[in-house]
Amino acid sequence: MKVPLQELIDKLVSTHSIKSAEEFTILLGSNEIYISEIIEISTSDYNVYFHKDTFDGWYCIEKSNDTFNVYHQERGRIGWSDVTVKGKSSAVTEVLLGACYLCI
Repeated sequence: MKVPLQELIDKLVSTHSIKSAEEFTILLGSNEIYISEIIEISTSDYNVYFHKDTFDGWYCIEKSNDTFNVYHQERGRIGWSDVTVKGKSSAVTEVLLGACYLCI
């Protein structure tokens, strides 16, 4: 059974014939509603977070001036990945790639 976040990502990729992460970033950049939907659905996903917390998973946290930290946290420690990304649509794409929801 797919989680709702994966279903939304699959629908966006299929509907808009997305073939690359760059195309997905452009889609998000021109449709803020998709970013809002992703953030809303992620609250029940338990693997992708858009606010600081103590749970294991992938995080996309706004630092300032449209700059985001994207990282994986496990047992309270940041590991695997810790990158700084400029632009909300790029940061959302990056966290979805890291969490393997966006596999293109």
